[in-house]
Amino acid sequence: MNGINEHVRKTIASDRGIEESKLDSAQSSGAITAAEAIELGLIDETAYLQDYVLGRSGKLGAHEQYLEHIKTNP
Repeated sequence: MNGINEHVRKTIASDRGIEESKLDSAQSSGAITAAEAIELGLIDETAYLQDYVLGRSGKLGAHEQYLEHIKTNP
């Protein structure tokens, strides 16, 4: 397990340009918030899954289809 953890940590540090010591600190502190993950550089942004899917597919999800239906059929 230590070998896997080290490989993942080194890969993240390299790909994200983050010092390994910062990753070690974040890992040892336990769970972090989304804001902390953004500040650390682990993630770029947060979004609801439906917004992500909608943005990637260009199609309306079930919720958006329902809202569109309500607008066109009062």
